[in-house]
Amino acid sequence: MIGDSNENGMYGPIPPTLFVLASILATVELVNLAGSAELTGIAGEQLWRRASLTFLGFWGSNFLAGLIGGDLSWIRMLSLVTYSFVHYSTFDAIISIVFLVGVGRLVAFVLNDKAALFAYFAAAVLGALAYSLFDKGGSPLAGGTVGFNGILGLMWALLVFNATRSGTRNRSLFLFPIVLLVLQVSTGLLLSPTNVWLATLVGFIVGFLTLPLAVPESGRVLVKGILEWLAR
Repeated sequence: MIGDSNENGMYGPIPPTLFVLASILATVELVNLAGSAELTGIAGEQLWRRASLTFLGFWGSNFLAGLIGGDLSWIRMLSLVTYSFVHYSTFDAIISIVFLVGVGRLVAFVLNDKAALFAYFAAAVLGALAYSLFDKGGSPLAGGTVGFNGILGLMWALLVFNATRSGTRNRSLFLFPIVLLVLQVSTGLLLSPTNVWLATLVGFIVGFLTLPLAVPESGRVLVKGILEWLAR
């Protein structure tokens, strides 16, 4: 039931599914760092990470060409998910892990960790597919940002649902996920050489729509809540 507390509470241990996912992201980054330490010079470090991005990253234009030509290898299919495990920098990896654990734990507390995990991977896959439609090649899509925004979108849906159901009038908390989304999309538009902003936006929407899938009766409440919020 949405809004019911669990035994451990929101300050309890990290849910096992989210812990495993965060561990995968951390392990991939640690492998990149360990490999870079064995190489000398900046060129060596870039070569190691570039190889990781090439193998695990999502090459949108190549994927779309394979989809149209009917040549979809298992590596291409897996890249719809694996790109969310590798990052362009250690800083990006840390940010992804921190937000994944922080926001994911809140969602798991209010709903459940399986819904958070579903939102992450559904957002990653559908965000990558949207990305492939406009990808011009050059750089692969990489990082946990798209998947995390799936969880963020689910969090926003939960905020809207609970506030509308309880009749809360002060809904300023609604703005947190939206502000975070706008910052990410703006940064992607201005600084990223790829269309990661599009994948991020789609990921957020997919996450938001996860709630009606998990709790069908929440659909009407969400529509009512959003309309009331926009009318204020």
